[in-house]
Amino acid sequence: MHAVVLIVVLFLTLVANADDLALQEIVNANNRFASSLYKTIHLSSNRNFAISPFSAGAAFALIQSGCKGRTADEIRTALHLPNNKNAIEAGFKTLLPTLKGNGFYTFHFVTKVYGKKNLPFKKTFKTVAKQVYLATTESIDFSKRAKAAKTINKWVEKNTKNKIKNMVSASSFGSGTGMVVLNAFYLQANWSNPFPPLSARTLFYKNLDNEIFVDTLLQNEAHLYNLYESVELNARFLELPFQGGEVSMVIALPNAKNGLGNLENQIEKVLEPQPFVVENVVVVVPKFKTETRGYLKNILQAMGVNAPFEKKTADLSDAAGKKGSLFVNNVLQKVYFKVEEGGIDAASSTATNTERSASPAAFLPTKEFIADHPFIYYVKVKDLIVCIGRVLDPTQQ
Repeated sequence: MHAVVLIVVLFLTLVANADDLALQEIVNANNRFASSLYKTIHLSSNRNFAISPFSAGAAFALIQSGCKGRTADEIRTALHLPNNKNAIEAGFKTLLPTLKGNGFYTFHFVTKVYGKKNLPFKKTFKTVAKQVYLATTESIDFSKRAKAAKTINKWVEKNTKNKIKNMVSASSFGSGTGMVVLNAFYLQANWSNPFPPLSARTLFYKNLDNEIFVDTLLQNEAHLYNLYESVELNARFLELPFQGGEVSMVIALPNAKNGLGNLENQIEKVLEPQPFVVENVVVVVPKFKTETRGYLKNILQAMGVNAPFEKKTADLSDAAGKKGSLFVNNVLQKVYFKVEEGGIDAASSTATNTERSASPAAFLPTKEFIADHPFIYYVKVKDLIVCIGRVLDPTQQ
């Protein structure tokens, strides 16, 4: 298959509403974190990239549950999380069990915490990890570097359907390694309106002076899509839905062929819910595959997260040991993202719904959406941005 996310009753109602509010707070925080990550990364990259704010955010949310003081505060601020550990944990406890797919798409999300043998996790942290973040914990001997790397890589491969290999190496660990937090997800979804299996080769303008031929997904007839044309951003937004109605991919395409930079400078507005209108649209988008591997330590430090990375200031004593016993050495994320005729195939690992109109497409004028120059894209599962990236050159991987 081709694959390119009333005394008693009143009490229960209040609890349900509180859970909904906690969940929405986490979703909103994740999506703001997505814009912060993108804003920081694009300044130092001249290539295609894909990043998962959800994967990185979930891993660090778990870490902050084991932190105190400034260490926890810096993580919460950077991730735009509530300044309340209980509120954060209530939100994730409500959110994570809902991310399971619905028979039309696959969404597999897991978290694993490996801890140094002679530095056992505290019981309260293990409970929070399991009950809130659905994470499992395990002791490992990091001094046996090759064996530790093999164990971790095997776990990552299994939980990303073998899309992400060689996540870490023996050199990733040292004598001071005390804990490794892994978060992985795999998403496979099929377009609601599949593209014909035979693609065309069309022009893609990398910039005003450089054009190339690329493999393109081209629909030979119009379909109903959510479309928005933003005067403020000088860009068009197209929402491509996937089967099941819970996952969609949004493409933000600047009107000017050299307009991506302007759009990137307003990434917060790009990621806001757009006032989509159902239109009859013929869609032309390039095939592309992105595999991004990057260390996030410098990026997070640029966003104000410093205390967790320094032994003198790091306080993870709610997780294990005492202040200074643990600190975050680095954060590595690998993302695999592929768009093709059938839909998307995405994987990541980290060491406002619009109702569709019932009007027949034939009664609407036809518009075209031709993504023939650099654009931003993001994938949502139930309004949660799980992956965001850009395409400068569809032939890059």
